[in-house]
Amino acid sequence: MWLRLVGEFWTTTEGDKRELVRLMRTYDDWAPMMLRHESRAWSALPEWFQSWRGCYQGFNEDGPSYTTDRDEARDCPFLARYRMAGMVPLLRSVWVNRADCIVKMDRGKAEILARVVNEWDRMQLDRSVSLTAFAGTPNLPMSAWP
Repeated sequence: MWLRLVGEFWTTTEGDKRELVRLMRTYDDWAPMMLRHESRAWSALPEWFQSWRGCYQGFNEDGPSYTTDRDEARDCPFLARYRMAGMVPLLRSVWVNRADCIVKMDRGKAEILARVVNEWDRMQLDRSVSLTAFAGTPNLPMSAWP
């Protein structure tokens, strides 16, 4: 029951959830956090998949939230609600095993909450001031594109 409530809380709040994540990590199975439609989306994931996290170096790199949408993750540190002045924005790329994650759906987007990730790569995002940076679309160095 506790994890069901955590799942509801997760999708309806923003902000610092580090203490909640610390408690969540004491559980091996986060599946009770998912609603039926989220479980169906989780079932459709491949066994292994690549996922990304937009974050800040030394601050929130270890959070559980990822997305399968690289552009969404890249934009995340530049959105007003997440922007941290003076911090170095990063884009983390990881591989996730379906058994080690759940799916939460909010605002028409699927969020991957991963208990375990396999680090693959990380890159610093361009911090230059430009119109696109303020619009939520940072410039990635050309070497970052596949």
